[in-house]
Amino acid sequence: MVGGWVFWRLKYLYIPSVYKVTLKKKAEKNLETLPPVVSKKFALLVAELKELGPIRANWQNYSKLGVNKYHCHINYNWVACWEETETGLKIEVYYVGSRESAPY
Repeated sequence: MVGGWVFWRLKYLYIPSVYKVTLKKKAEKNLETLPPVVSKKFALLVAELKELGPIRANWQNYSKLGVNKYHCHINYNWVACWEETETGLKIEVYYVGSRESAPY
C-alpha cells in the first residue's frame, strides 16, 4: 500500500520535459559509417536524450567535458558527444564515431 502511494506521489510530481535533439552534419555523415548494432544503440541514446535530458550517467564512460558538454561510449570503440544549449531543452549531437577520432 505504501509503495503505491509513493508511486502516485511521484507520478503527479514528475513534470516531463521533452528535449529537441539535433545532429550536426558531420555527426550525420559519421552515423552512416557505424555498424548496425552501434547504430541501434545510438538511436536508443538519442531517445533517452529526448525524454530524459543531457545527463546520461547510465551510459558507459559518461562524463562531462565542459560547460554543457557531455560524452559517453556507445560501446568500447564508438562514442557520442553532445551539448546542451544555454536556454535548455535543446541538445545538439556534434560527434558520433570512433573513440580514436573523438574531439575531446
